[in-house]
Amino acid sequence: MTFNVAIGMYLSDKYLFRTVGCHGPSMMPTFDTRDNLLLVDVFTTQFVRIPRKGEIIITENPFKPGTTLVKRVINTEGEMAEFYCSRTKMNQKVEIPQGHIWIEGDNKKASRDSRDFGPLSLCLVDGIVRARIWPFDKIMRC
Repeated sequence: MTFNVAIGMYLSDKYLFRTVGCHGPSMMPTFDTRDNLLLVDVFTTQFVRIPRKGEIIITENPFKPGTTLVKRVINTEGEMAEFYCSRTKMNQKVEIPQGHIWIEGDNKKASRDSRDFGPLSLCLVDGIVRARIWPFDKIMRC
């Protein structure tokens, strides 16, 4: 019985839903800087569709493998992303290639995102955030 429960939990975490902790200022004011527990839908991105504009996703950090990012999808394949580049001090335009999306944090001043590393490969997307489930007084649907 214990083995069956363990297998069920593993399969649920890998293919259905998982919970992920989130901290840091990049998604303020949507999420606090610490102690957030998010419910992530991994089924949709693996079997149904790519993330849509406006959805919040969990993704592997392209420059720090093993760490995750929580960001909002701003643009999808084939669209043009416009952003201010702090390195060149100019507005830039980038066309999002097939199999990629453009992500940014809600707190632009405190976020490392596609403005730093460019369009994100869909292969790195782990899932779509469906709800914040902790803290209890701030439970919300995303």
